Parts: sequence; structure tokens; C-alpha cells
Amino acid sequence: MTVYKHAEASKEAPSYSPTDSALYDGAEINRKLGSAIKLLAIFCIAYFVAAMIATPELRHVAQIEILGLPVGFYTGILVFVVGVVVTRMCLNQHEKS
Repeated sequence: MTVYKHAEASKEAPSYSPTDSALYDGAEINRKLGSAIKLLAIFCIAYFVAAMIATPELRHVAQIEILGLPVGFYTGILVFVVGVVVTRMCLNQHEKS
């Protein structure tokens, strides 16, 4: 028997007790799911507002200039910013638990 095989043979299988923290925590899952759904709703609203402004029917709204750039450009950038912020918030929430 080699040293490696001997080391593997001497390891005991990990035993898990019912008090381990790896158990299903329904309240924690529901809290995270609720937060994720709210963040998804925020992203969807930003996305669909930008999409609606980009339509030919709302071209007059998209062409309004603010600081020399059209509103359609700002809503497009807003989608990326909201996406990054929402993703970061979800990752921070997951790291805390």
C-alpha cells in the first residue's frame, strides 16, 4: 500500500448531524427568493422602459436632448447600470449568508 492510498484509507467519512448549518432553512430561502424577485422586477421595468422609448411610436420622447444626448441613449445606459447594480446586490446578499 502506498502512502497516498494509506492516507485515503485512514480518512473517515464525514458525518453530518441534524444540527449542521447546511440544512434547509425555509425562512432564509424565502427571504432570498423575495429579494431576487424584487430585484428582477426592477431590472425588467428598466429594460421595458428603455425598449418602449426605442419604439418608433415614442421616437419623439427618445429624441429629447438632455446635456446634448438623447433620452433614448440615457435609458439604454440605464439598463446596463441597473443590471450591474442588481447583480452586485444579489451577490452581496449571497455572500452575507
